[in-house]
Amino acid sequence: SSTGPTSGNNWASYRLPFSQSTKSLSVSDIAIWAVEEGKGSVYWCRTKSTTLNWQRVGGVTAEQISTSYNGHLILVVSRENQLFTRRGITDDNPSGRTWHKLHDGITYISCGPTTFWAISFTGDVLFSNHADPVTFKVVPSVVRYKQIASSDSITVALGMDSIVYLRTGITAVNMSGVAWKPVTQFEVSNVSICLSTVWAVSTEGRVYFNPELKLSRVTSTRTALEADQSWFQVMLRREQLKETSKRNSSYMPRLPLLFTHTAHHMVWPSLSRMPGSSKLSYCLPTYSLALDYENNHLISSSIMGGVWVLSGSGTQKLYHCNSHIIGVKYLPILEPDEMGSPFVSVSAGYAAGDQGVRSDHIWALKANGGLVCFDSTRKRSSIPPDRSMEMKSVSTCENCLWCCDLGNKCWIRSQITSNSPLGVKWIAPDMGNLEGELIHSISCGLLSIWAVSTKGEVWLRFGNSPSLHNFEKTLSPVWLRLSSDCGGESVLMKQVIVGPGDWKVWAISLDNRVYIRKGITRYFPIGEKWELVPDMLAIEIALSVYHVWVLDPTGSVHLRLGVSQINPAGNYWKPVLGRNLKKITVTPYGQLWCIDEKGELFCRLEKNYLENDLVSSCVSLANNPQVPGWEVL
Repeated sequence: SSTGPTSGNNWASYRLPFSQSTKSLSVSDIAIWAVEEGKGSVYWCRTKSTTLNWQRVGGVTAEQISTSYNGHLILVVSRENQLFTRRGITDDNPSGRTWHKLHDGITYISCGPTTFWAISFTGDVLFSNHADPVTFKVVPSVVRYKQIASSDSITVALGMDSIVYLRTGITAVNMSGVAWKPVTQFEVSNVSICLSTVWAVSTEGRVYFNPELKLSRVTSTRTALEADQSWFQVMLRREQLKETSKRNSSYMPRLPLLFTHTAHHMVWPSLSRMPGSSKLSYCLPTYSLALDYENNHLISSSIMGGVWVLSGSGTQKLYHCNSHIIGVKYLPILEPDEMGSPFVSVSAGYAAGDQGVRSDHIWALKANGGLVCFDSTRKRSSIPPDRSMEMKSVSTCENCLWCCDLGNKCWIRSQITSNSPLGVKWIAPDMGNLEGELIHSISCGLLSIWAVSTKGEVWLRFGNSPSLHNFEKTLSPVWLRLSSDCGGESVLMKQVIVGPGDWKVWAISLDNRVYIRKGITRYFPIGEKWELVPDMLAIEIALSVYHVWVLDPTGSVHLRLGVSQINPAGNYWKPVLGRNLKKITVTPYGQLWCIDEKGELFCRLEKNYLENDLVSSCVSLANNPQVPGWEVL
C-alpha cells in the first residue's frame, strides 16, 4: 500500500432522485438531505446504506436546508422566508414526523452543534444559541452575505462578492465573535464546515479545504493572501487513460525540437519527416480535475457522513469520496518583489549533513545566470551570475552540481560540502572522448552521469564528482555512447533523467514520447535497451525513489504508478493536480518543485483530510469496493 500522491481521492458519483437542479444540500452523520429547485421538495436518504434510497418528505416548500452533525436537528427555510424545524427525529426514524415553525424573515440558516447562524430577509447576519423559542441577535457586518456555515469554534460566511469571510474572536464566552476577515482571494460558490475544516467550491468548479482556519491560528492582522495560501485543492474525479488506435484529430503532439550540431540553434521540422512518425498513435489524455464551469455547485460535510459535492450543470451528479482525501497546494517560494529575474531551470537532490544525515536541497537557475540553493527548510543562499558562462540548465545529486550553458558545454561546481553548500568555483571538466560533442542536457545519478548531445545521442559515464582534494584531475574522462535502437527503430532523445538509485532511467524523445531504459542492474548499469512507455507525451520528467513524475505539453502533471526494479515501466498513469507548469523536479522522497510559465518557483505540498479517516467508507456500493491497500481504478 502506497501513501502520498499515489492513493486517495477516489470519488464515486450518484444520481439524484429528481430531474430538476438541486437548490440545497446538507449532510449529517446519518442522512443526506436535498432540496429540489423549482418545486421546493425535500428528499433524504441514509448515508450508511449500501445504496442511496431517496425518500420524499412533504409538508413544506423549501428553499434551503441545514442539519446538525448528528442529524438530530434539521432546519428548513421555506419560500416564504420562514424557518422550520423537524420534530420527532429518532435513531429509528431519522426523517422525523412533523415540521414546526421557529421564526420569520430568514433567507439562510446554518445549524452548528450548539448555535444557529442565519441571514435575514433584510441581509443582516443573525446569531442564536439552541433554545426554544429561538431568539436571534444581529451580528454587525459591513459586507452583505449570501451563505453562512458554522461549527461551535469556527464560522465563515460567503459574501455577495464570492469571497469567504471568517468570523474572528469566537470564544466560549463570546460565541458570536468580534469581526469578519477575508480568507480567500479566489471566488467561491459554496462553503461548508466539518469540525475545524472549511470546505469550498470555487466558481470555476474546483474543490478546496482549509484546515488552518482554527481559532488559535487566526489573528486579526492576517492578510487575505496569507489565508489564501492555506487552501488545499482536491482532485474530484479522473478519467481512465486509454491508448488510441489512431491519431487523434483534435490534438496533435507538439512538434519535436531538432538540434543541429553545427550551430546552437533549434529548428522545427515537419512531423512527417521525423523517424517513425507514421507510427505515432498516442494522444494526450484529458482529465476532469474540476466540476463543470457553472456557478451553482454545492458542498456539504460531516464527521461520519464524509464530504459530498454536487455538480452544478446539466444532469447533476452527487460525488462522495470513498477513500481518504488528499489536498494539494503549490506554495510560492519567493514573493514577486523578491524574485527579480525569472527562474528557468530547477533540480532537486540531497546533501550529506552531520553524522551522515541527508537533507534535501534544491538548486534553481535564474534567467540572468544567478543560482539559488534552498535547503530542506527553504532557507536560501545564492551564487551571483558568472558573465563568462551563460547557463541554461542544472542537475544535482549528493554533493554534486552539473550545469549546461547556452554554448552546450558542461560545468561542475567544485567542493560542495555540507559546510560549504555553495561550493568554491566553476570547473570545466575533462570530457574525454565526448570532447567536441555539444551537450543539450545532463542528469546526475548517485554514481553516474547521463547526457544527451545536440544530435539526440545518449552518453553515460560512471562517477559524478571528482575528489575534493584533487578536483581537476580525478574525474574520469571516459563516456559510453548508448545505442538508440528501440524495437528496430532509431530513437533520438532530448532529455534523459536518472533516479536516485541509478536503476531508474527515463527519457523523452525528440517527438515527446516517453521511454525507459530496461535491464539496468547493479552489475550491468548501462542497461539493455530502450522501451516505449505508452499513453503519454512529455516535455519534462522527474524521478524520486518511489515515483515517476511527468509534465505533458499542456503543462499538466502525471504520475506513473507501479514502478519498481522488477517492473521499471510501471502500470498506468494517474493525473496530479498542477497546471501551466514549464519545469519540474522532485526530491528523492517525493516533494515536487516546479517553475510555471511566468518563471515563478513553487513547492508542492500535500495535506490529508483527517476527519475523513474516522470512517473507512460510509457508503460502500457493491460495484465500488474499497479494500485497504488497493486503489479504485
